[in-house]
Amino acid sequence: MNCLKCGREIALGQAFCKDCLADMETAPVDPATPVVLPTHTPNTVVKRSSTRKAPKPEEQVLRLRKLLWAVSLLLAAVSVAFAITTWVLLQRLERAPEAVQPGQNYSTAGDPVG
Repeated sequence: MNCLKCGREIALGQAFCKDCLADMETAPVDPATPVVLPTHTPNTVVKRSSTRKAPKPEEQVLRLRKLLWAVSLLLAAVSVAFAITTWVLLQRLERAPEAVQPGQNYSTAGDPVG
């Protein structure tokens, strides 16, 4: 276990370490004062309270329209990039030297006869 005041490791069944107990003895608390000690349960899931308010339907529609506009622009940009890339590749293919016919990719000129 750990001391509830300073966090040092203490023996099982104690709430405070010796130093914290000595410090608390210098400033005693009225015995009628209620004290709530925290319980430690390792499998407890802490739920966060949601402080965000749910957006109004009008705000949701506006957000979705902005998202649709952004996705449309992205799709248009990708389409233009694809079209330009395709056009450049086709231009390079047109400028390529004439295709070699199958079986004619070598020359026999200058080969030794033997």
